Amino acid sequence: MDRHQNISLEMLLKLVRVFGSVIYSSISAPSSVGVDIEAEQRLERCNTCFVELEKVKRCLPVLCRRGGSIAKSAHELNLALQEV
Repeated sequence: MDRHQNISLEMLLKLVRVFGSVIYSSISAPSSVGVDIEAEQRLERCNTCFVELEKVKRCLPVLCRRGGSIAKSAHELNLALQEV
């Protein structure tokens, strides 16, 4: 189980580093004028990602207290989420 959690945390870390700034900038950007279906879909996906990342962020303190490699990965993910 620990191995799966550690791999999941590492994958989330990579995703946050690559797409975190896109997600946060998309949801904080002002609304555009007119109809742009692709932009609306992108905003909807970014909002969903943001909600899920917030759920993950709430679980990280518990994982950080466990110690070992999981705590290290959880701490790195927490720092990455704070940077974006």
